[in-house]
Amino acid sequence: MGLFNRKEKDRPDIPKDEAPKPGYIRFWQLYFRNFTKMLLYSTVYAVIAAIFACAVFLTVATVNPELLMNYIGSISEIEGINEAIPSSWIYLIGTVSLSVPWYVSYPLIFLAVILNGPLTCGITYCMRNHAREEHVWGTDMFVRAWRNKWQGLVIGIIDATVLFGIVIYAFGSDTLGMTNAVFVYLKFMSYFIGLIWFIMRIYIYQMIVTFNLKLRGLLKNAWMFVIIGFGRNLLALLCIGLVSALFILFPLYYPATMPFFLVCMMTIFWGVVLFLGVFITYPVMHRCLVAPALKEQKRVDALKRRSELRARKAAGETVDEEELAELEDFLEKDEKKSGKNKKKNRQKQPSPEASEDESPSEDGTSEDGAPDESENEEQNE
Repeated sequence: MGLFNRKEKDRPDIPKDEAPKPGYIRFWQLYFRNFTKMLLYSTVYAVIAAIFACAVFLTVATVNPELLMNYIGSISEIEGINEAIPSSWIYLIGTVSLSVPWYVSYPLIFLAVILNGPLTCGITYCMRNHAREEHVWGTDMFVRAWRNKWQGLVIGIIDATVLFGIVIYAFGSDTLGMTNAVFVYLKFMSYFIGLIWFIMRIYIYQMIVTFNLKLRGLLKNAWMFVIIGFGRNLLALLCIGLVSALFILFPLYYPATMPFFLVCMMTIFWGVVLFLGVFITYPVMHRCLVAPALKEQKRVDALKRRSELRARKAAGETVDEEELAELEDFLEKDEKKSGKNKKKNRQKQPSPEASEDESPSEDGTSEDGAPDESENEEQNE
């Protein structure tokens, strides 16, 4: 399964008759089934993440140079400085950050902020398809990154703003001109906002590549998914936290493993973490947005087909009476069911909005909320 192998026609990546397995087995099954592509996603994202890590280091050095000097002093006191270098992620990041001249590092940071959102859109699109067990080419990551570049750019800038806001409040050497009480309050608020945004962004990028929503709709739905999908969100945070702790802390206690984990961090870590977020949370979005949109699209298609058959029948042409009867029966049952659901929904919380416009989009999705998964409705449910 090569990254750029296009000799075979588009097809699902799994046998159609394969029996469903538990989620924790399916995750690793899908991950290793698409392992070469996961390496590509992880490597691309690792470059962006490495630049952001250096940017965070430089930000901390700017807002609190005393903290940096204390750290350098503690490292210099260790006997055998060569043994300390491979055992500290901070030392590695700091060495790279301070070795690159500012006229190179600043443009790289600016470029990373610009590319972060669009590339995350592309990677999320591919991983969403893997989670839905649909085929996708490795190069589709770049195609979708370009197609969703503007919304991705906006969300990527928000990502960077939240990240550096947390860093400034967390490592600032003083109260930034505020009273201590106000500064502490804003500091903990930044942590809370960062946690909520981390969950929201998982859904936002999935909605960007699945629906045509404006920024307001993306933020509103993502906020509601934070509440609706609380259990899965908590599970995603726990799994991502455990994987991150393994990759970050293990080499600190066993320095000899640092070269191995450094390679894994660049090629495996980000693929696992990003796929965990999409795999665990996608069912929430599918239940609240995708499935209702598919159902509505099916109803619209049935209405169009019924109107077409009725017009042909009125014109004296021969039509399939059995098909027409089936369409009439389906629409009648759907209307009755919709009437019952409306009464129930009045007593429930508002559902996420699936659309803001009704014109078809260029990528096969419709702005009425219908996603591009017409061939896999039964499989995804």
